[in-house]
Amino acid sequence: MPLEKGMYVRHPKDEIHERWGNGIVLENEKNNQVPVFFEHEAKRVFIGTNQVNLIQIEEPAESTLFLKNALYEDSGDRLPFPIVLKNFLINFEGGLQGELYLTAERNYKLEASQFTQEVLEKQRFQSMIESEDWDNLAADIKRVFSKTNLLASFEMIKLNDALKDVDNIKQIAVIFFELLYGEADVNQRVESSASKLKKFELNKWTVVTYLLFMMYPHKYMFVKPNMTRQAAQNRGFNIQYDSQVNANTHRQILSFAKDIYDRLRRDQRPELHPLDMIDVQGFMWCTFSQGWTKEGIQKAKKQLHKD
Repeated sequence: MPLEKGMYVRHPKDEIHERWGNGIVLENEKNNQVPVFFEHEAKRVFIGTNQVNLIQIEEPAESTLFLKNALYEDSGDRLPFPIVLKNFLINFEGGLQGELYLTAERNYKLEASQFTQEVLEKQRFQSMIESEDWDNLAADIKRVFSKTNLLASFEMIKLNDALKDVDNIKQIAVIFFELLYGEADVNQRVESSASKLKKFELNKWTVVTYLLFMMYPHKYMFVKPNMTRQAAQNRGFNIQYDSQVNANTHRQILSFAKDIYDRLRRDQRPELHPLDMIDVQGFMWCTFSQGWTKEGIQKAKKQLHKD
């Protein structure tokens, strides 16, 4: 039976299967040739079916999401995930539990998350709105966003400028409250919040996803567009990105982040096990973006040893 697009397969030799992982057929078999995308190779491999009898397998739960997305991406090679993990552990000794990663990436974000959960706790937040304590509420919002460097300086300037006006504070506070505690689906809340924040020029992926990330670090992802797109492209994910904040792209990004989380948790090395989305975001920044140069890593290591 000829292999068809979308079938899941594995190499018949166990040692090659262990190295390549599961695969998905990218195009229908033709002239005894079939292109297959293997999860660990992260590239299109042409198999001669008259030489290699690929074994068709059931949908592999642990890699289905990743493999399915390969059908929608171009055929360009991507850096295999095992190589990504190897490079990460070389650059950040101890991985997600190492001193360099914790000092440079996790600890300050965790502190900011705990601060956000305290000052924007639902009853406290609602009470400040009801009592029209706008000045203190504006100050709390500014402090929450300034606790990290995740927003660009121009985004912080826009936010601070918007919060100088009392009428603006009222509207922005209600928007943020509904974003965090509204009853609608979170993806719809993200899209709705962005639409309402447009008048303040705050309808950015970074601004809209920051509070959810800080308040619920076990569930939601902070979206830095360039980094997120690069990470998704490397992993073969079609996040259906749009620069305009929308529910569909946010849904795809959460799915992608969950897949990274699950893949890291399944690794046999405990130093690669994330605790939450803070670690997933930190891992992305350390591996799939220009966030860390070799020079930057060496400088951070020297500073760490000096301290």
